[in-house]
Amino acid sequence: MVQRRFSLFIILALVSLLASALPAVAQAQSDSPVDIVDVTGGQVQGVPSDVEGVQVFKGIPFSGPNGGENRWKPPQPVVPWDGVMVADTWGDQVLQPLDLNPIGSFYGDEFYYDPEYMPPATENGLFLNVWTPAQSVSDNLPVFVYIHGGGNNHGFASEIEFVASELAAKGIVVVTVSYRVGAFGFMAHPELSAESPDGISGNYAILDLIQSLEWVQENIAGFGGDPATVTIGGQSAGAINSASLMRSPLAQGLFQRVVLESGFSGFFPWGAFPTLAEKETAAVEAIPQIFGEEMTIEDLRAIPGEDFITEMAADGEATLFWALNGAMGGLALDDVVFTEDSIDLMAPGALDGYDVMLGGTATEYSSLTGSPETTMTLDEFSAQTQELLGYPADQTAYRPDSELAAYRMFLKARGDQVFQTYLLSSQLAQANNQDLDVYAYYFDQATPGRDEDYYGAWHSADLWYWFDSMRDNEGQRYWTSADYRLADTMSSYLANFVKAGDPNEAGLPAWDEVTTETAAFVRFADGYAYPVTETPYPDRDALNRSSVMTSRDISEADLGSAAPAEAATTTYSRIDEVMDWGAATTKLIVNLGAEVSQGTVDPMSFSVFVTRSDPRLAEPLLEEGERTVLDAYISDAEGSPADTGSFATLVMEIGPQLSLSSALNYGMDPAAQRNFNAWTQNDYVITQEKAIGVIDGGLVATEMDQYWRPLLDEFELGATTYEDAEYGSIELTYAHYAPAADDATHPLIVWLHGGGEGGTDATIPLAANKAPALVSEDVQAYFGGAYVLVPQAPTRWMDTGLSTDRRMGVESIFTRAVQDLVENYVAENPGIDVNRIYLGGLSNGGYLTIRLILDNPDYYAAAIAVAEPFVGDSASDAQLSKIVDLPIWFVTAATDQTVPADQYPLNLYNRLQQLGASNVYMSYLPRVLDETGLYTDEDGAPYEYNGHWSWIYFYNNELAQVLVGDAVGSQIFGQAVHQAADSDNVMTILAWLAAQSKD
Repeated sequence: MVQRRFSLFIILALVSLLASALPAVAQAQSDSPVDIVDVTGGQVQGVPSDVEGVQVFKGIPFSGPNGGENRWKPPQPVVPWDGVMVADTWGDQVLQPLDLNPIGSFYGDEFYYDPEYMPPATENGLFLNVWTPAQSVSDNLPVFVYIHGGGNNHGFASEIEFVASELAAKGIVVVTVSYRVGAFGFMAHPELSAESPDGISGNYAILDLIQSLEWVQENIAGFGGDPATVTIGGQSAGAINSASLMRSPLAQGLFQRVVLESGFSGFFPWGAFPTLAEKETAAVEAIPQIFGEEMTIEDLRAIPGEDFITEMAADGEATLFWALNGAMGGLALDDVVFTEDSIDLMAPGALDGYDVMLGGTATEYSSLTGSPETTMTLDEFSAQTQELLGYPADQTAYRPDSELAAYRMFLKARGDQVFQTYLLSSQLAQANNQDLDVYAYYFDQATPGRDEDYYGAWHSADLWYWFDSMRDNEGQRYWTSADYRLADTMSSYLANFVKAGDPNEAGLPAWDEVTTETAAFVRFADGYAYPVTETPYPDRDALNRSSVMTSRDISEADLGSAAPAEAATTTYSRIDEVMDWGAATTKLIVNLGAEVSQGTVDPMSFSVFVTRSDPRLAEPLLEEGERTVLDAYISDAEGSPADTGSFATLVMEIGPQLSLSSALNYGMDPAAQRNFNAWTQNDYVITQEKAIGVIDGGLVATEMDQYWRPLLDEFELGATTYEDAEYGSIELTYAHYAPAADDATHPLIVWLHGGGEGGTDATIPLAANKAPALVSEDVQAYFGGAYVLVPQAPTRWMDTGLSTDRRMGVESIFTRAVQDLVENYVAENPGIDVNRIYLGGLSNGGYLTIRLILDNPDYYAAAIAVAEPFVGDSASDAQLSKIVDLPIWFVTAATDQTVPADQYPLNLYNRLQQLGASNVYMSYLPRVLDETGLYTDEDGAPYEYNGHWSWIYFYNNELAQVLVGDAVGSQIFGQAVHQAADSDNVMTILAWLAAQSKD
């Protein structure tokens, strides 16, 4: 993790001799339990961690104090102790400011909120922590030594995100180590070099890390660890320091594998290493300016450590700590810790024998600079984008439409370029080494809460997942099941890599190595791992890859591979289905262009990226992102499974909260000046990610061929004009369905849509609220086949002609026009049974349902009014008496905030009851919940819909009345009755409706 200062990006350097060899420590017998362990300096005893079977040993010293006379010296020998040290307390932090990330700041609230994990900062802070699942010292488990980040100016080994008990439980020993930071870890000076037997100074932080690795070699067997199988790794500055250890001859042989998390440069250097002489000169020139006078090393060592944190430099601009850090941080080329030959990881053979895992987060910079409110002018964006990428902004794949978007997009571009740096450095390293395995990753999981739309997958977010350290504790985020699932996956990958140099394991998605030909990586997103070769923005990938290659003077020939072949293009077909919450794209059918066998395709065979737009809007783009494939199979062109076929059907993840799956958008219609639903333009990019039978790879589908909407496509569309004596010409559109022709007559269901489905596209009332369910086999079976007529208002049914205000007790301008449409439709279709014409509607449509039956009480056989907003008091007893004998079923929910039940449906239902209605029923639901079991909230409870959406229960036939003998029992229900129609004493709402007749 890193503080929000750009000192993070200063190149690090090393100097100073390694401390004299530590005394040998007697090891426990090979069959001894891991209990009291002999280590350098004495004996330690661990304590149980928060995971059963894993012990933690906190605060074990691997060096002596480093203050006073030991300040700016190599790490000192451990000071021995008597007796057994119970290792139940975190060791001190190394000396550093403790107010860098206060509560209220982004990182303060994320990592530094719990005092239990915030030990004091002193110059006695070189400690390490060990988590071990070993039951015996003979277990010989692989070891992971983790190096914290923090810009090399802050951080410590006991931060809450590094709690490694879950990671260790996967069969490895985990060690987290500390090292000196700021100028205490990196200052070089001629006086210090003169003290050194090797004539060098600085880079004490790297020497601290080397001493910690030597401690591991000498002591880790006592914890059940294998000193011959050591992986080092770190994040941010910890990754940079891990790469520095790879560059140091002094660290060779102390580890075999490396994990580089968000190290920004991959295997590339930050830049030229300053020489020791240059670092010494910088210190000599800076010290008088910082202190306002000449200071010797003896003078500097005499200053109390805390004064560096609290006292200001002579210019009053910064504390001594930050002034020294700014002038003297970073590594040095000293021919001992680093040599000219050792620092170039791109030299032929430099990485032979290593296994490496590396990558970063999708939005590295969102938490490092700025805030969700930060903006950038479009001119600034253009200039900075050209400086970053080398291309004018209008030639890039980044096109912000506002100053807020410009800043966010520029940060994204910076992070995208870093990720391509990882991939290119890995491919170039592969070309230069014969025995190197590299596994790349791209962390793209937006952590929940705290402005997640801005921060996304921020710098350091992945630490919670690699360590599987998220807990359901106060102060942490409200983690979701997807977060816990991904943490288990990522920590499993990491543990596997520590064990074998390969993250793969049966049951996990295959993680391919980076090769010179293919920049393969795993994308972590939406709670899953996706093996891919490009991010969700392939055009940005190509742009940044080209930019990095140009800036670092790399050609495809340098990678030892030919230029990537152009992807083969193909087409796809799309299936939209109307779900409880509206239309969603449920399947995509890809034309493979060749016949393959069933079983050759799986959910990882394709990645799917969608861009959703609303053409009605001045700024059409709604959102874009990658969708999840749940299943895949070989099929025919229409998606039916086939033993062999030339099409692959992808079953997509959908859900009421997954807006990327939606085919509709509810928003302001500029022409109508009101909120309406409308079909969105969903543009898909479907990319083949691995071989499918004889099809090696490279298919990209961007053009849609066929488009199917099951059930909805069963309807035909029409339009009519009614001349109203009061309101003039009224044009209505409508959708209608007729059952198969036969000699019998069939009922007609007239269904009226809600307020958001007005307009002139008669498919919208079908798509938005599941009206196509009325023509499904299950529903039609109740009626022996039924006609269905779905009129559409150009505005809304509650349009009064008075600026369309919602005066719910006032006549609608559409009442007579709709009745005329119904009567004409009946006249044109002699197969309709005039004694079984049913009227129903939801919300606005429920209002017009009441209006129509009041005006035409003898025309309809029954009515359904769902969430209807008719004001009962606006009708007199005499008017209501006209419908007292008409069968009516009301549906509403207690959680309906749009049309409160007590003001509207219950009010009207109670008045009818008081007037003697005997065939009027009310389904009063406590809430509107998903009854399928497919959609849940974060706690696993059924997903709760908007309380206004009680029509879901009608469409799904999940409402019923209980019959007791010949009498009707309770009519108020709140539970789903999926199988009720088969019961002798239960009648579902559809069975009830089908039974109503005027004859």
